[in-house]
Amino acid sequence: MVRETGDGRDRVRPPVPEASDSGTREGPEENVSGTELQAGLSEELRQLAEKTPEGTFWDLLGAQVLRANGKQAVVRLDVQPHHLNMIGITHGGVYASLLDSAMGLVAMMARPNDKVVTTNLNVHFVRAADGGTITVTADCVHTSRTQITVQGFACRENGDLCAFATGSFRILEPRSGKG
Repeated sequence: MVRETGDGRDRVRPPVPEASDSGTREGPEENVSGTELQAGLSEELRQLAEKTPEGTFWDLLGAQVLRANGKQAVVRLDVQPHHLNMIGITHGGVYASLLDSAMGLVAMMARPNDKVVTTNLNVHFVRAADGGTITVTADCVHTSRTQITVQGFACRENGDLCAFATGSFRILEPRSGKG
């Protein structure tokens, strides 16, 4: 997934999206308008977005879900001044939050009838971003009866790799019907 370029910079080429239910492949996000993105969201994702009340951490972060299913999620953030740390670069917590959120979205969509929580998050910070757009692509690596493992890559709009992570998500026991 990561490739070296002649200038010594790591670039990430996200995996080619799998065919959708209609049998067509989705194109790069840059070629899709915001209206088309919203129209392309699954019903499950629409319901999830409707359940996210204003004032939540996701709302405060200001990221946008471009695509999500049980295999892959793509999330984008237009970096704002409040996302920067004291030296003027994107705060590491922003990368960690984006990666955890995108990977968690994959885990939640992979098991829509269960609750999942992050049990481990391992983030590697590679390159700073001082603004612009950060896109996170998260992919499911492994699922079992009790755990889901996901990896994610955070890149600038030019493809520069800023951070990458792996995350483990525990599938919580379903609640019984007893109060």
